[in-house]
Amino acid sequence: DYEKYGVYDMQDKQALFRLIQSIGASESATPPLDDRSSLDCHPIFMAPDPPKIRVIVRKRPLNRKEEERGDSDVLECDCATSTLYVNEPKQKVDLTKFTERHTFRFDDVFGEDVDNDALYCTAIQPLISTIFRRGKATCFAYGQTGSGKTYTMQPLPLRAAVDVLSVLSTPDFHGVGLHVSCYEIYGGKLFDLLNARNKLEVREDGKRRVQVVGLREVDVHDVDVLQQLVEHAAASRSTGSTGANDESSRSHSIMVFALRNGNEPKRPVVGKLTFIDLAGSERGADTYDNDKQTRLEGAEINKSLLALKECIRALDSDARHIPFRGSKLTEVLRDSFMGKAARTVMIANVSPCSSSCEHTLNTLRYADRVKADAALDAELSALMAAEDELVAAHRQHIEDSMAHVREEMALLGELDGGGAAGDVEAYAAELTGLLAEKAAAVAALQLRVTQFRRLVQTTLERHARAGSGAGQQ
Repeated sequence: DYEKYGVYDMQDKQALFRLIQSIGASESATPPLDDRSSLDCHPIFMAPDPPKIRVIVRKRPLNRKEEERGDSDVLECDCATSTLYVNEPKQKVDLTKFTERHTFRFDDVFGEDVDNDALYCTAIQPLISTIFRRGKATCFAYGQTGSGKTYTMQPLPLRAAVDVLSVLSTPDFHGVGLHVSCYEIYGGKLFDLLNARNKLEVREDGKRRVQVVGLREVDVHDVDVLQQLVEHAAASRSTGSTGANDESSRSHSIMVFALRNGNEPKRPVVGKLTFIDLAGSERGADTYDNDKQTRLEGAEINKSLLALKECIRALDSDARHIPFRGSKLTEVLRDSFMGKAARTVMIANVSPCSSSCEHTLNTLRYADRVKADAALDAELSALMAAEDELVAAHRQHIEDSMAHVREEMALLGELDGGGAAGDVEAYAAELTGLLAEKAAAVAALQLRVTQFRRLVQTTLERHARAGSGAGQQ
């Protein structure tokens, strides 16, 4: 009944009919990602939801150059307890040598014997389910120049593509495609690594979403195509010589997997996985002997790494203001980090050699700061939940107390109406029972209050220790 809706013209009726048909076809052909039956039966989705932030440390082996110059291995990995020990060689004022032992604990610690497949299964595979549930996942490698970041990151997109394409091959995901792009941030500017290093612009659209304008996306249907893209991007990336490494990545490389629904207008992104190979962190002393350009690059790199850490800390604590505009890196990653369904994995790569001990400690302290914030914020969440439970128990106690008062008043009324000796004995027995119930309720509430105060004290002490440790670092 078109007239009921104010449509009288035949052409308008036909146009409305075609629109209704197209909407119905679109919904039947491509249901929302999180409503599909494959999410329940595919092996990828059987693992538990990954944490909001996961911090992993990976130790690389000593290389031939380090062995030839007599460098020793100062790192000990206890993978079972996710603990890393750093045996820092030091020297007293009187030139006496000694070793200072540092201990760090993370979500996972991988020694040099752990291969990329095992790393992928722990770090990346749990994120695949996130992007198929309309979430955003980010994995980034952090560490000094030459610590193995690129070696760690380069195979991860290939392994991820195998799992993503496996899910997309199921009938329920017909019409959803994997689109891959890759760009670098060099000197605060963006360059497309899949399109002749064309310069890119970063803008906000009408919905305040960050868009990288001019970025080439490739529709990927098999892993061989992605392999070519990875190799092409690696060859196009900016590298240079520094005091710490003869061939160092001087840019942040960002590869994006975007799941796009082809049956919807403008093929919107319905899930995104971002891989970030960060440029090497350096001390000023490492670039002192380099030319001005290299020193400027180092300063820009360190500025963006600091901005990234501040954003991650703010995100994990659910801060109102998150300083995404602190650098171009955090600006383009804003959409990847936002949202309740966003998940982040940090892989801290460390060198085992004694000559890099200061670098290694700096990397571990950076990672430890990220991890500590995540742990402390989890404790604060537990504290707030305990407070809610205490308030609810107090409210229930008040209601129970009012019920006891009503029962006591009724009991007194019965006594006043009867007056017999038997009634007095019954009164005394019932009153004893009521008083016992009240005493038990008060004791239970008092126990809850005591437990809550202990939890508050423990949480405050841990926060104070964390703040003191941050000040010393």
